[in-house]
Amino acid sequence: MRNIENYTDALSKAIDKELNRELSFGCVNLWSKGSHDDMDYDLFIISKNSIIKSLKEISWAKICDFDHLREMGKVVENQMFEATSGINTHKGLIFLHMFLAKAYMDRINWQDLNSYVKILAKPLSGDYLTKDKARKWEKNKLDDIRSYPLSGFESLSKIVDDIYPKDISDLYLTLYLIADTDDTTTFGRSDLKTLKMLQEKASELLKLNNNKNFYRQAKILSDYYLANKISSGGVADLFTTIRTLQYLRKDFDD
Repeated sequence: MRNIENYTDALSKAIDKELNRELSFGCVNLWSKGSHDDMDYDLFIISKNSIIKSLKEISWAKICDFDHLREMGKVVENQMFEATSGINTHKGLIFLHMFLAKAYMDRINWQDLNSYVKILAKPLSGDYLTKDKARKWEKNKLDDIRSYPLSGFESLSKIVDDIYPKDISDLYLTLYLIADTDDTTTFGRSDLKTLKMLQEKASELLKLNNNKNFYRQAKILSDYYLANKISSGGVADLFTTIRTLQYLRKDFDD
């Protein structure tokens, strides 16, 4: 049976899994602030609890279109900022999960998820004409976070299909996403050349999977993020989203 508690339980579990990654590539985890001076593990838990509470309070059946969904997303976002004293811990994650939670609560089947979200998110394309940040990513030929709902989460659902019900390691999934993602958080803390270099390094590392050098080389890459104050925050949001969908995969088939 689908209900918002099942969805938020899966999301909470996925956030915890992300925070418990030993190598976080500049993100906050259980042991470190990562490359962030203004946030830590405890703040992320506060943020998580705020988001979970906000999602449970939404009347999902009353959301009738994209504009209403975006309006409710702003409510969740504002409540997060209030809980974190203005620190942006999960703005991108909220954005992604408003679409997915709506699909889940509307009882959309897995095979219809991509087309459903594509239709729902279609007005987002207007952001590339009206919003400065969206224009910036497009100018640099980067696929920003909007590309995921605009494509119906097609790339993420394919990953879920590939790993469900397999046991793919958190480290391998993280490196796969670093290699495949135009992480605008990374870009914002470095430059386009560095982003492309990190993608290439992660891609090379994936070829070492199960090799004795895999973890050692992955740690070197993670340490590079820390030494240069770079964060893979966009990748973290995708990691959490994939794990959430993995936990809910059976529900989407019901």
